[in-house]
Amino acid sequence: MHMSNKSIERNEKKRSLVPRIRFPKFQNADAWQVEKLSGFLVEIKQRNRDLRYTAQDVLSVSGELGCVNQIEHLGRSYAGVSVKDYRVVETGDLVYTKSPLKRNPFGIIKENKGKAGIVSTLYAVYRPNDDAHASYFDHYFSRDHCLNAYLQPLVKKGAKNDMKVNNAVVLSGSVVAPKLDEQHRVADCLTTFDERIAAEAGKLRSLKVHKKALTQQLLPADGESLPNLRFPQFLGLGEWKPADLDPFLKEYSERVSASTELPIYSSSRTGLQRQKDYYDNREVANDGQYGVVPEGYFVYRHMSDDGAFKFNINNTGQRIAVSKEYPVFSVDGLHPGFLKYLLNDGKQFSKFALAQKKGGTRTRLYLNVLRTFSAVLPSFEEQRRIGECISSIDDLITAQEQKIDLLKRHKRGLMQELFPVLEDQSA
Repeated sequence: MHMSNKSIERNEKKRSLVPRIRFPKFQNADAWQVEKLSGFLVEIKQRNRDLRYTAQDVLSVSGELGCVNQIEHLGRSYAGVSVKDYRVVETGDLVYTKSPLKRNPFGIIKENKGKAGIVSTLYAVYRPNDDAHASYFDHYFSRDHCLNAYLQPLVKKGAKNDMKVNNAVVLSGSVVAPKLDEQHRVADCLTTFDERIAAEAGKLRSLKVHKKALTQQLLPADGESLPNLRFPQFLGLGEWKPADLDPFLKEYSERVSASTELPIYSSSRTGLQRQKDYYDNREVANDGQYGVVPEGYFVYRHMSDDGAFKFNINNTGQRIAVSKEYPVFSVDGLHPGFLKYLLNDGKQFSKFALAQKKGGTRTRLYLNVLRTFSAVLPSFEEQRRIGECISSIDDLITAQEQKIDLLKRHKRGLMQELFPVLEDQSA
């Protein structure tokens, strides 16, 4: 007996709504269902008319952090004169922000996992019904491709890139969800990952605080000739000696040749990062529009919005290409690791903020200006010891960042297996 085409289509659709990985308890459970989001959430229109909540209780919604107290997140409250008409958000409610982000041009949907508070009237607030688990939908919409595909058909952009969408319309799209107990199991699994990532991120912050504090102790403050902390073998060697930087810095101005292909990098505060060219999507350079940075040489972006410059050493193991606007130099007579931390973290170089300014508010620091600066310097051996000490903490920081990145990638991969994806929401 042959099945009709419609029956085949229904069966195919049913199979597509079973995730590739399913917890043992639910192996024989029904397939996940496609339903309107309105079948799981209801809009909450409660206002702060009794002024139970104040400007101290205003929440912000972050793509990375979710719903967080605005003061704790941004350092101050941006509430209006009155918060009487602000919307009340209870713990476990979901909040939709009608503000475009780079990765989420139609806004984001996040669960309030913290204390109750209030949000601006520009936000929409939804509460799960008895068939829905808030954390499940928080994870469901944490996947950029899924969130964007869901919101795009519902949202219209205004002339000023503002969102034109009724709060009720946000619930009119289709989502995929299992029964409530399986929602809980999926959410609990992913929340465990989030907690582990948050714990590792806390360790990373502690390492960075430790590095900053140690660097300040190992390098003299502006106007001083001795650091607060010194290694025992150097305690009797007297004060650090003043010296100009000019004799130690050697400008390097090689350009990429047509017969060479070098990977393109960007120099930023987070280090050297592999980049695709913004204009023609290239990953390698083979023309004179790019400068060459040999292994072990310094490179930095010569413009800064706040006068803080980041000097990076090419430790990639190969020659690389950077924008021809980036100054490149080698060091002779100073330990490179020591100079890196002296330039980036030394208090005596706070005057970088006073470097030449040409147009706008950006500070420009050209190599010829950098070479006019002076510093107090220890012996080369003490430079080496300081550079190696701080570098060892940098290695720990890098390892911790890689650990967090691995956890995030593992979580993303797991989510692809735990959620069946609607055809029009595939990545």
